[in-house]
Amino acid sequence: MIHNKTIYTLLCFMALVNRFCLAGVLQNPGNMSCIFHYQLPQSPNTLICNWTPAKETNLDADYVCIRKPDAGVQDERILTNYSCIFHDVPLLSSYCIYLKAPDPFGTSKCTHFHSAEILKPDPPQLNELEPVPGMKQMLRVSWTGPQKLPRSTKYVADRKYEIRYTATTKNHSSTMFVPGNQTSINLTNLLHCTNYTVAVRCHLNGSKFWSEWSNVKTGTPEEPDPLKVDLWRVIELHPSSGKRTVHLLWKENEEFQCSGKMNNYEIRYSTENNTYFEHTKGNTFTLHLTEEAYVISVAAFNVTGESPVATVKIPSVSEEHTDHQRIVTLNASALNEQIILEWEPSDLDINGYVIEWYNDLEPNSYKRSWQKITNVTKWTFPKGAFIPFKRYKISVYPLLNGEIKVPSSTRTYFREGIPLEGPSVEPAENIDKNRATIKWKEIPEAKRNGIIISYTVFYKSEDGKELGETVNANVLHYQLKSLQANTKYEVHVMASTVAGGKNGSVVVFVTTKLGAVDIILISILLGLFMLCLLIVGILGAVKRHKLKRILWPPIPHPSITTTTTQKLPVWKNSPMEETHNISLEAYPCSEKCDKLQLPNHENSITQKIIPDNVCGREYEVIIGLPTISSVERDSKSPDLRALNESSNDYENIEDQSHLNKAFNPYFKNSVSKREFLMCENSAENTHGPKLQSVPLTFCLPNSTACPYVPLDKFAQFREHTELQDT
Repeated sequence: MIHNKTIYTLLCFMALVNRFCLAGVLQNPGNMSCIFHYQLPQSPNTLICNWTPAKETNLDADYVCIRKPDAGVQDERILTNYSCIFHDVPLLSSYCIYLKAPDPFGTSKCTHFHSAEILKPDPPQLNELEPVPGMKQMLRVSWTGPQKLPRSTKYVADRKYEIRYTATTKNHSSTMFVPGNQTSINLTNLLHCTNYTVAVRCHLNGSKFWSEWSNVKTGTPEEPDPLKVDLWRVIELHPSSGKRTVHLLWKENEEFQCSGKMNNYEIRYSTENNTYFEHTKGNTFTLHLTEEAYVISVAAFNVTGESPVATVKIPSVSEEHTDHQRIVTLNASALNEQIILEWEPSDLDINGYVIEWYNDLEPNSYKRSWQKITNVTKWTFPKGAFIPFKRYKISVYPLLNGEIKVPSSTRTYFREGIPLEGPSVEPAENIDKNRATIKWKEIPEAKRNGIIISYTVFYKSEDGKELGETVNANVLHYQLKSLQANTKYEVHVMASTVAGGKNGSVVVFVTTKLGAVDIILISILLGLFMLCLLIVGILGAVKRHKLKRILWPPIPHPSITTTTTQKLPVWKNSPMEETHNISLEAYPCSEKCDKLQLPNHENSITQKIIPDNVCGREYEVIIGLPTISSVERDSKSPDLRALNESSNDYENIEDQSHLNKAFNPYFKNSVSKREFLMCENSAENTHGPKLQSVPLTFCLPNSTACPYVPLDKFAQFREHTELQDT
């Protein structure tokens, strides 16, 4: 029970709120507008009313639109989509329009209308739009007025027309008004060779509404005579052949209006002595000229005639080389989507300039834009003249007495962006334990999208922090320092413009364990060690005997027990005026001969006669025996070598005086046999001073061999020594 009461109360509240809302809507209905359309007598007139509420409402209420005339029966229509249509409405009548909501919400206020005030005529019919023969810059427009109008003279006289015409090359439209009794007009002061679109609409005096625009037609004024073209040239030099290629470009002169459709162009170029003609239908032409000066002219032709001649002078090659620069400074800057160009001339007689610009990265470098200006040194390029992210070359040519002089040029970007690709990094070079050299290639100009202002080299070890070094735009290599030895690094380079940077390819390298300095030091130490070894080897080879005596001193022969030292006199014919101490060891042949071991060799034996100045006798001496067998150690001793050298000196002295003496048969026998003969002869020859020679070993200073002398010399020498002692 309580639940039902709650539902009933809620429904009553909602109905009350809905009523107040409907009542509020009807009390402030908003805007009610109506349009009266006059039809032909055989068709009914129509009244169309539209309701625009003051505020939106989503109420599901069926509103009724009521037309209540001043006299007559009211007419009701259901409001659909805020609109209702009434038919058969009288032309000259007044009525009241209001809205009625479902009961019990009431009606809205009534809005009064008169059919003449809300009459909207149907649009006129545009018939013709054509040029006027013999008249330039003119078009004739003709039309027919609205057909669905009352035939009353009042409605015909009180109407007017509006003509709207628009040039297709411009966004601005022009209008003009024409009285209602006129159905044609001439449009004047139009642009040459320009298409125009034209439309017409009608308005009745006293009405709030214009008719819709008529159908649209397009027309073009009659073509004028051709006008002078704007001529330009681009010169390409060929120093090797001595010829020049001249590219001629022309366009419609912006100081004049359109010259119509051109049928062809005539090119005339002449030197001092000759004139040549060429024809073309395009707006470019290429001439191949010599080093002479030329005058080139271009004339345009259309159906009405020939244009005035446009002329340009091409100086000779010698004149171009002697010409000088007449513009001191040239600056280009981008501001508000435009480029502003400023320059400073050095010649006050300059009376004009030609500004030339083009994208210098395009394959067709002879596609140029240009503009002729006068009496200014600051110029703003028109919008749309440049494409973003493209580099343009801008040149300013001074005009002096109508001749084109040497230009001043600059390169700039209309708008800069991030490069399309980064620098290409080459493999690392000069890798050391703590440094490496990184090189990279420039970004192609077509992919830079701006002026490169710097490069940044980023490098990072496997477990380290990424570091970066920035260099100028003209630097294409950088040496990384303070690297860790035997470490893997990753490197990439970023190219930057004012708009941002772009990273390039990544290169990986590993530093070495040893640096170049370390390797050099190790090499020097090894070299010094090898040099020391070489020096020691050479000294060992050269001084091996001396080293051997130092390391292994000589040991006396065990057979030699007594040593007698005696000074021997130097012979008169000896070149050396000195005496030598000679150690002589003698053994009697009868006692020691069997014990003395002589070498069993017969090589290198020489017989010499040594005078004994002490005893007045001569003795035969055996010298030059090889150092072998049991006397090997003695023969290598310093004393024996010294004795041998003294003997050799004596040999050189006595060789010439004893050349004719017969060789002693004693030396023809073997060493062992000689020893045996000497022993036998020693027993027989005991009575005279002349004894058979026996081996005597003696050593002179610096001798390298151990010669032998007869034993009887030892006996005589000993006897002589004993006599001196007594």
